[in-house]
Amino acid sequence: MIAKKFKKIKLRNSEQLSLWFSEEYKKNDVDSSTIFYESRDGKNMIDSPKAIFDYLIGDPMFEKYHHVWSYVPTEIGWGRIIEKFSNMPNVSFIERNTREYVYYLSKSKYLITNSTFQSFFIPKEEQIVINTWHGTPLKKMGYDIENANPAGSQNVVRNFLFSKFILSPNAHTTEVFKNSFRLDGIFSGEILEFGYPRNDILQKKDKSVLEQLIERGMVIDSSKDVILYCPTWKGTSTLNPTDSIHQIVAETTLLRKRVGDKYNVLVKVHPYIFKRAQEVEELNNYLVPDDFDPNYILLATDILLTDYSSIFFDFLITDKPIIFYSWDNDIYDSTRGLYFDEKELPGPILSTIDEVIESIDAIESVKAEYKENYNRAKENFVKYEDGCATKRVINYIFKDQAAGSGKVVKLTNTKEKVLIYTGGMQNNGITSSLLNLLKNIDYDSYEVTCFMGNPNTKEKLENVNRIPKQCHLIFKPGYAILTPEESKNLRKITSQNNVDRIDSSMLPWEGFRREANRIFSNSKFDVAIDFSGYSFYWAKYILSSDSKKKICYMHSDMDADRQKIVNGRQVHFKTLGQLFSVYDRFDMLLAVSPVMADVNKNSLKKFIPEEKISYVLNSLDLEKLFSNDDSTKEEKKPIIKKVNIELELTSKMDILVWDTFREKSSKMYPYKDDLKIKAIASVKYKSKEFYKILIDDVYVGWVDAQNYTKKYPYLLSKEPYSSYGYIKRQKNKVFWIDLPTSDLSKRYGTTDFYKYLYVRIIEKATLSNGDIYFHIIVDNYVNGWVYYNVINEVPRFSKIRRVKNIISNLKRLGDKKKNPLLTINEEGYVSINSIDGKDPFDKAANNHSNFNSVKLINKIVKYTKIIDNFYGTYYLLFDGSKKIGWVNKNNLRFISDDQIVSERKVRAEILLNQGNNKYTDCFLKNPITIDKKETIIVDTLIESTKGSFFYDGTFYFETKDVEIVKEFGKYDLLGNFILLPDESNYNIISIGRLSVEKQQDKLITAFQNFQKKVPKSKLYILGDGNLREELISIVKDNNLEDSVFLMGHVSNPFAILKKCQLFTLTSAYEGQPMVLLEALSLGIPVCSTNIPASNYVLSNGDYGILASSNDINGIENMLLESYHSQDEFKRFDANEYNKKAVEMFYDKISIL
Repeated sequence: MIAKKFKKIKLRNSEQLSLWFSEEYKKNDVDSSTIFYESRDGKNMIDSPKAIFDYLIGDPMFEKYHHVWSYVPTEIGWGRIIEKFSNMPNVSFIERNTREYVYYLSKSKYLITNSTFQSFFIPKEEQIVINTWHGTPLKKMGYDIENANPAGSQNVVRNFLFSKFILSPNAHTTEVFKNSFRLDGIFSGEILEFGYPRNDILQKKDKSVLEQLIERGMVIDSSKDVILYCPTWKGTSTLNPTDSIHQIVAETTLLRKRVGDKYNVLVKVHPYIFKRAQEVEELNNYLVPDDFDPNYILLATDILLTDYSSIFFDFLITDKPIIFYSWDNDIYDSTRGLYFDEKELPGPILSTIDEVIESIDAIESVKAEYKENYNRAKENFVKYEDGCATKRVINYIFKDQAAGSGKVVKLTNTKEKVLIYTGGMQNNGITSSLLNLLKNIDYDSYEVTCFMGNPNTKEKLENVNRIPKQCHLIFKPGYAILTPEESKNLRKITSQNNVDRIDSSMLPWEGFRREANRIFSNSKFDVAIDFSGYSFYWAKYILSSDSKKKICYMHSDMDADRQKIVNGRQVHFKTLGQLFSVYDRFDMLLAVSPVMADVNKNSLKKFIPEEKISYVLNSLDLEKLFSNDDSTKEEKKPIIKKVNIELELTSKMDILVWDTFREKSSKMYPYKDDLKIKAIASVKYKSKEFYKILIDDVYVGWVDAQNYTKKYPYLLSKEPYSSYGYIKRQKNKVFWIDLPTSDLSKRYGTTDFYKYLYVRIIEKATLSNGDIYFHIIVDNYVNGWVYYNVINEVPRFSKIRRVKNIISNLKRLGDKKKNPLLTINEEGYVSINSIDGKDPFDKAANNHSNFNSVKLINKIVKYTKIIDNFYGTYYLLFDGSKKIGWVNKNNLRFISDDQIVSERKVRAEILLNQGNNKYTDCFLKNPITIDKKETIIVDTLIESTKGSFFYDGTFYFETKDVEIVKEFGKYDLLGNFILLPDESNYNIISIGRLSVEKQQDKLITAFQNFQKKVPKSKLYILGDGNLREELISIVKDNNLEDSVFLMGHVSNPFAILKKCQLFTLTSAYEGQPMVLLEALSLGIPVCSTNIPASNYVLSNGDYGILASSNDINGIENMLLESYHSQDEFKRFDANEYNKKAVEMFYDKISIL
C-alpha cells in the first residue's frame, strides 16, 4: 500500500529536507518493528535489500513487522510493484524526499540500503543501518582514485561509518572498505563477509526468465544462446548520455549482424541512460527493462560481455564465459584505475568489437585458455555464494545467531582517537605546520581523523593530497540539521555587532551536537582539536563532538590578528570575537611558543583563565627538509580528456590508427566518402595531440590530430518549447546568436554576463551530435541559443511573479549597454596607441587592470577575443600571461608583419619531437629538418607575432615542436623566468604568505638600499597572498625586476632555500616562525626582526641576527650586518628539536 499519513509535499531543496529531518529526529521515537528499505535511491526494488525483504516477509517470525519501501514514482515499474503488494497491509511505499519519507527515516528501527542515504540523515543510537552495498569493486574506489577530489567520497564514508553492519561478498571487498575508504580503526560496526543476498538466486534453475522478458516486449529466440552486454556508465553528465547510446547501438548491431545466427544479443544499460536508451528504436527489442533485477537475467545468460561492471563477479557463480570489452581502458587508467592487472581477469580483455566477435566465434577456446584464471577468481570472490547468504544475514542481525560459514570483521583498535580540524588548507603557515605534525605522528599509537571543508581549489586539493594516507578524512557535507528555532537563535546571536557580549550558553548546543553527530557519523574520539583556531564556525563542531578532551590552537598573537586591517577592513574581527566567546568551553588553548602563550594570556584574560593556556612547539618535516630532490617542478603524466567532436580528414587518405597514443601497433582503415568520424577523447603527448576515435560509432583507436579538422553538427530537429527558467552560474558556457553549426556561427559571449537572470524558453533544437539547445529570450533585450543544461527550468509562474522577475532582471542587468552583442574568438597582435580614460567600457582606462597604462603605450601585446557592444568594438589584451583588459579598437594599431613581441631569459633542457625536429638558422627563415636525439640547453624564449621559439645561441626551435625535459628555474609573479640562485651573487631569501604582518614591502625597500652597497645581491621572496599586487607594483615602480623576484608559491621551497646565502624574516609578529627553524635546520644563516617569537627561536641572537629596530632602516642594517658578519652562531639540532616538539604534542593531547 502507499502510506498516506502526511500530505504530499514535493521536495523543494536539500535545505528543506534537512529542516524536516531536524524536527522529525527530535520528536519521533524509534519503532522497533519497522524496517525501512531503499534500493538505488528509490529507483527500483532490486538487489540485496529486495532479497532480504523477500526472506523476511516469508518468515512467520516477522509477520508483525512493518516493511517500508522508498520509491521514486517517475521511475519505471513502480506501478506494477505497488499493485503486487497492495493486499499486504504491512508493506508500505513512501515517496522519496517527502516529509513522510523523512518521518520513516527518523523512526524505523532497521534501515537497509544498497547505496547511501542523503547527507541530511544520521541514525539515532538505537537505530540499525545495514548497508548491503552493490558489488565487488573492479574500478578503484574511495581514496584510491588518483587525481580525484577525496571529498567526492564524503557521503559514502559517512554512511559506512554510521552503519552497524556492512555486507561484503569477499575478502577483496572487505579490504576495499577497510583501506580504500579508510574505515580501519574508526568503523565501530561489523563487516559481514557472508556473500551477497542478491546472489542466492543464481543457485536456482529458473527457465521462466526469458519468458518474462518476452512478455515485457523483448524479441528473443529461445532456441539460441544469450549474450548479455552490460556496459558501464561512460558519460560525465547524466542528463546527456546520447554519445554512449550511439556507440552501444552501432556495436551491438554489428554484433547481431555477425553472430546473431547463433546468439540473442541483449543489452542491459546503466540506469543513468536507460530512459534515453528506450527511446532508440534500434534497441527497443533487445533492451532489458531497467526494473528487471540484473541477477535474475544472469540465470538466462550464456556469455557475459562487459567492461568494468562488477556484475561479472556475480556471474562467476554460473561457470559461464566472460568477455571484457575495454575499449576505454587507457581513459580509466588515466582517470581512475583498476584493482587488478588485466592478466588476472577471468576472460580476454579486448579493445575493439572485431576482437570481441573473434572471441565469441572461438568461445570454447576462450573458456579453456582462461579456465585457471576463472577458477582462481571463483575462489577469491564468490566462495561464500552457496545460496544461503540471505539466511546468514537474517540469522546474525535479526535472530542474534552465529555467523556460520561467514566471517565477521571488526576494525576497532585500542589506539587513541584524535580528531583534527585542519583549517582551510590554503598555502600558509598553518597548513604547513599541520602537514608537518601529521608527518611526525606515531600512527601505531594514534588514530587520526582530519576534518575540513570541501577542498574546492587546486591549491587546497594539492595540500589535502599531502596528508598522510594513515589519516582518515571527513568533509563537512550538506546542510545543517538545526531546527528552525535553533537556526534563528544562532543567527540572532552571531549577527550582533558587539561580539564581545556574546553569552555562549545561549547558543543552540543541542543542535550543534546533533549536527556534529551527522558530520562525524556518531563517531567517538578521545581528543578533538581545532588546529586552525581562527573560526567559530568550525570550532563549534569540535566543541560539539563526542570527545573527552577539546583543544584549540593559537598560532599567533590572537588579539593582534583580530585587530589586523587588510584592505581597510578588520577581516578577523568578528569571527575571532565569536571564537573568543567560546574559548572557555575548550579544555585547553595551545599557543605555539612560550612567548605567544604569555602574550595571549595577557590579552585574552577576560575570555579565558590563564591556567587553560599552554603551548606546544610546531614540528618540522625533516624528510622533506633534508631531501636531495632539488626540483621545483612536479612531474606531469599525459592527461586524457573526454571530448565529443565530429571530425573530418584534411585530405582523402586511408586512416592510420594506433592502439595507444604512444603510437604502438598500427593498422589502416580504408577511406570512404561517407565515413562518420568522432573524437571521444584527446591527449597531448610529446607536444603532439592525439584523438581517440569512433568510425560510424564503432571504436577503432587513436589517430594523429593534425590530420583532422572539426566538423560541425547539423540541425536535426527544431520544435516549439514553452517554459521558463534561470541561467545557471557556469563558466565558459557560450550564449550563441546562431546555433553552433559552422565556424561562422556568431555568439554574444559567455552566459556569465547573464547568470541568475530569468528567461523565457521558446524553442528546442537537437543537433546531429545529440546536443540539445534552448532558444531563450532575456527581457526582450537579447535572444539566442544556449546549451540546455545551462538553464534551470522552473514551473510556470503567475503573471505577477513574472513581472517581479522581469523587474529583478532589470536591476541585475545594470548597464545593459556593456553586455556583448557579438563575441569573436580570435588571436593576433596589436600596439596600443593611447588610452584616454574617457571610454565607458575601456577597463584598462577605468583602473580595472593592474598595469600602468603609460607603460603600455606603443607596446606590442596579444589579443585573444573581440566583442561588440553598444559602445563599440573592444579587444581583450594580454601582456605575456598577464591580463590587461578590454581596449577600444580605435586606440589600437594592428600588427601584420613578423615582429618580435618579447624576449625572455629561460634556462631549460629540451628534446626535439620525433618527426617534428625542425630548427632555423635565423629567425623564422630557412627551416631545416635534422635528426637530433640528444637534449639541447636553451637560454631564451622569443614570443613573436607568428609563434614562439626557444633559442640556444645559434638556432631557433619552435616551442610546439619540442618537449621540455627540465627547467632550471621558475616563472615569478611578474611573468618573468627566474633562474635558480647563482652562487656568484649574494642571495637573500624570505618565505611566507604575502600579507601585511609579514612586511615584505619594508623588506623590498630595505633591500633596494642594501643593494646599492652590495650590488651583486638578489632577493627571492617565496609565497603568495593578498599583498601580491602591491608588491608587484613596488618591484615594477622601482625597476627591481632584475634583482627582486616574487616567486609565488613553490611546492618545494627548500630547493631554492639551499642555494641562498641568507634567510630573512621581517614580520611584525609571529606565533612560531617555522621558516626560521627550517633555515636553521639546513644551516643557512638567518636574520629576523626583533619580535618575541623570533627572539625565542634565535635565543636572543645565539642562532642568528636580530634587527636593532623593526623599521626599514633596522631591516637594512640587519641585512648589512648579516652580509659582513663573521660571527659563529650556535648550531641548531633539528632532530632534537623535532623530538621535543612531538613529545610535547603527545603530552598535551593525553587523556590520562
